[in-house]
Amino acid sequence: MGKDKLRRFRENLTFECFVQPEFDEVFHRDHPLKGNWNRDFFRNDNPIVLELGCGKGEYTVGLARSATTSASTSRAHACGAARRPPRTAGCTT
Repeated sequence: MGKDKLRRFRENLTFECFVQPEFDEVFHRDHPLKGNWNRDFFRNDNPIVLELGCGKGEYTVGLARSATTSASTSRAHACGAARRPPRTAGCTT
């Protein structure tokens, strides 16, 4: 595992907006948020952008900052995307 990865996994659990269902909650059935993310989780009609990869979320945070509403930016900050310190090497979560 990457340097400090386990600590970062534990840190994910501290974020109010972190969603990680147990296997039994989603295996062979739909997650309760399926199709309802905007209404039930984000409570707005803004488009949802999913950024997957090894980085710090710069693309998504940039989109949020350029959005006309401040709700997108505050959600990105609440999720920790903009609070994490810069990483120097390797693939990050």
